[in-house]
Amino acid sequence: MKDEKEWFREWECRAFGAGYGSGELPILTATKRFFELMEDGRSYDSQVLEKELGATVTWLLINAFDKANMIEWGTSARYGWLTSCGEYLRDFITKHSAEELYEIVMADSDSTCLCDGEMHPDCGKNPFVNEKYADKLKYAP
Repeated sequence: MKDEKEWFREWECRAFGAGYGSGELPILTATKRFFELMEDGRSYDSQVLEKELGATVTWLLINAFDKANMIEWGTSARYGWLTSCGEYLRDFITKHSAEELYEIVMADSDSTCLCDGEMHPDCGKNPFVNEKYADKLKYAP
């Protein structure tokens, strides 16, 4: 079974994955700050994010997190909240500095992106991607 760092590495590869050693730290720093700026630890206001991150970074992250099943909203993406996967990601990210996250992403691993086109016994069990597993791990005793 993969560990949390491997799941995170796989999520980052799916959500961003084109840094090739140069883009990861800025993306991870912005991602970490996105979560720090959440109201009540779960909800975001795009205007608050834009003031801190800039409009471009804010909307790129909102779009990436939407596609990665991290956030959802009602009538407008300007105000939204985390899904269970997003909460799992937030909890993982807040435990690590951006530099530590970078080291995790850059670590050599045969498991990175294995589920993209190749069957692997752990495919579908990534709590950063699958809400069923995020809920299961989040509420585990």
